[in-house]
Amino acid sequence: MLKLIHRMRGYKLNAGALNVLQEIVPNQVLEILSELKDKHYSSREKFFSAIQAIRGGVSLDAYMNNILNEARVFQIRRLTCYIRWYLSMFFPRYFPKSRLLPSIYRYVLLQPLVLSLTLRIRWLFFFCLAQLRRQPRVLEANNTNVNGFIHNYKQILSFEYGHRNRTESLMSVMKTIQDIDFKKSKVLCVGPRNEGEVLLLRYYGLSSHNVEAIDLFSYSPLIKVMDMNDLKYEDNSFDIYYSSAVIKYSPNIALTIAESIRVTKPGGLMVYGFMFGEKTNIIPDGSELQDGIKELLSFYEGHVEHIFWQEEFVCSPKDIRATLIFRLKK
Repeated sequence: MLKLIHRMRGYKLNAGALNVLQEIVPNQVLEILSELKDKHYSSREKFFSAIQAIRGGVSLDAYMNNILNEARVFQIRRLTCYIRWYLSMFFPRYFPKSRLLPSIYRYVLLQPLVLSLTLRIRWLFFFCLAQLRRQPRVLEANNTNVNGFIHNYKQILSFEYGHRNRTESLMSVMKTIQDIDFKKSKVLCVGPRNEGEVLLLRYYGLSSHNVEAIDLFSYSPLIKVMDMNDLKYEDNSFDIYYSSAVIKYSPNIALTIAESIRVTKPGGLMVYGFMFGEKTNIIPDGSELQDGIKELLSFYEGHVEHIFWQEEFVCSPKDIRATLIFRLKK
């Protein structure tokens, strides 16, 4: 029996698993293995759950029927979502599109290879165009964080999975907030570094006409050259203030927060993603945010109406990641 189990390499069972199997009646083991193999439930988790079910007095037939029913329900739900998706393309009035499912066109654009090629082709075109016109777009300001500027400028095309995950994690939470109209909401994206973040915001449902982006340097017409501590926008201009991995580069966080409050409408959404921990040479004095979300919220004292999401994830002492989404009160 053990030789038979060893030959079934799809289960990847270790010595501990074999010891567990020895405690079970051989006929039951063979029956479980054959059933799981035929039904394509050969993962170790499903295998052990079947063992625990039999130990608890549940028959194998009842256990397998339960799994099959769960699979059928999942497939029916997925099929229903896709049918609604296609119907929404032709009958949007009667079948409004889900907030979580992108269109087929946007789904293709969101594929990693397509997004990466789009980003690099657009960079090559606009960078060469700027060189021909001799119009380098770099903000010259006395309060610019030089080390942070150089660090980001060198990584102007580094928008692979790590950086993309920041945007997608924030967007996944934003899409669960029911009273936000993504088609009409005006968004300020602070410090995207390149077009990658701006394109993702558009592809995930925000209107391309309502997404404004600013940074200290830019090669793209989608990103304006501007200082986040001196925003050239009127008061109450935006519905969403979006800042991912940017606040730590500010030489004056209090001023950055004051500007964000000024340009965001009452009841607007404040979206933050940032890292904190041990200070490095690219982080200016006074902006290390050692206390993370608690310290950031202290700058917004009296201006927080409701917190939708807050999370701190410790990767290492030098890399503690935080996300914060709340409604602004003015």
